[in-house]
Amino acid sequence: MRHHYIPGVPDFISGILLAVLIAIIVFLVLRELVCWYWKINRRVGLLEDIHRSLQILIQNQRRLMAEAEESSPSPPPPDQNPSSHPPSTPDSTPPNMPPKVPGI
Repeated sequence: MRHHYIPGVPDFISGILLAVLIAIIVFLVLRELVCWYWKINRRVGLLEDIHRSLQILIQNQRRLMAEAEESSPSPPPPDQNPSSHPPSTPDSTPPNMPPKVPGI
């Protein structure tokens, strides 16, 4: 007497289906075990929290920048008189820099 795993299906096909089903179950169990061991699920949760926090920061920054643009007066036009600025030479020190020390 032949035993069929699935009635009406030949033994080799039902054996293949059973092997695939067992392989899928083993894969899912091992995947969950690996994710738990390496704390992957926790890392994903933390990354999602960071993403939400960054989205809130971006929204707040955009809102503050828009409010600052609305409340600030327009900047004064740049100085168009070139004679008010002394000509710069490669050896001259900018006004906010200390003087050059020879030998260094």
